[in-house]
Amino acid sequence: MGLPMQVAMNTGNSMRVFLLHLFFFCFAMCVAQGNMHTVMFYNVENYFDCLDDSLTNDADFLPDAPKHWNWKRYTTKRQNIARVIAAVGRGVPPVLVGLCEVENAMVLHQLVAYKPLSTYGYKTVHYESPDARGIDVALLYQPRIFTPIVSNPIPVQFADGTHSRDILYVKGLMANADTLHVMVCHAPSRRGGSKADLRRRYAMQLVRHVVDSVLAVTPQASMLIMGDFNDTPLDASIRSTLGAVPVADKDDAAVLYNIMPTHQGTYKYKGEWSLFDQFMVTPALLQPTGLMVSSELGCVLSEAFLLENDKTYMGVKPYRTYLGPRYVGGYSDHLPIYFRLQQWPRKN
Repeated sequence: MGLPMQVAMNTGNSMRVFLLHLFFFCFAMCVAQGNMHTVMFYNVENYFDCLDDSLTNDADFLPDAPKHWNWKRYTTKRQNIARVIAAVGRGVPPVLVGLCEVENAMVLHQLVAYKPLSTYGYKTVHYESPDARGIDVALLYQPRIFTPIVSNPIPVQFADGTHSRDILYVKGLMANADTLHVMVCHAPSRRGGSKADLRRRYAMQLVRHVVDSVLAVTPQASMLIMGDFNDTPLDASIRSTLGAVPVADKDDAAVLYNIMPTHQGTYKYKGEWSLFDQFMVTPALLQPTGLMVSSELGCVLSEAFLLENDKTYMGVKPYRTYLGPRYVGGYSDHLPIYFRLQQWPRKN
């Protein structure tokens, strides 16, 4: 055997040994530093069944409606949502999944009973909301990791007597160790101009009131707020009313930090991307004790199967279920978001 080949083989063997040692070192570090949990949020865009609910305005999603919503399309929708949740986890399913635009408990139960989600054992937290269209927010969780202790809907009722969807509050334990307060929101839409803006700000006042109430009792509480806020991180309802500061600003006086990158978007309207879907956390979740947001911070899932070509405004856009009245069979008009939550081992 010639010397160059012998050297190459030795070098290759050394590299393999090095990589093997590196793998076990990284694995040991992960074990030493605790568990990594994925958390996601997804506006699933009108996840409706095909049954007429006499108490809500769900007429668009019936078999005899102009959109011809039927059980085959409903099943495709359910399959698409399940695929997205599985894709976020990349083989390790998210521990917590916040959802909005779900119609009722039945569609949630059918979602978590559908493969591959059925193998993950998800449970749900959901309350029927007085929203006129009948759309709600919900939380899916893996009971072997997250144990709910308290949950409540927070009504969003305006001065004129109308309602928006409830805000969902859940307090629970992560791996029976660290307390985590979770809020899932779907802020009032942008339809209606200044009146709609005031409604979003009012909804954020309610969220901030809960945050202040929890922190008044437990100043180092770990709190996570996620949702579709129909505003960007720099809009008044988020930056001023809710008081969520972009994490890059490093404001030591902040009560809430927005961990989403402001240069990305989850929703596209007339060629412009907006970051409406966001995560906010209290400072405790940015400290290396107990629960901590990983260094990746928040991410937008923008896999190719979630997108389609934007023929009008160029580039790409979310591959949605309907384009106006025309059924196209996609996923949602929003892209999902996620982040990794590190759980550090507790010191004796």
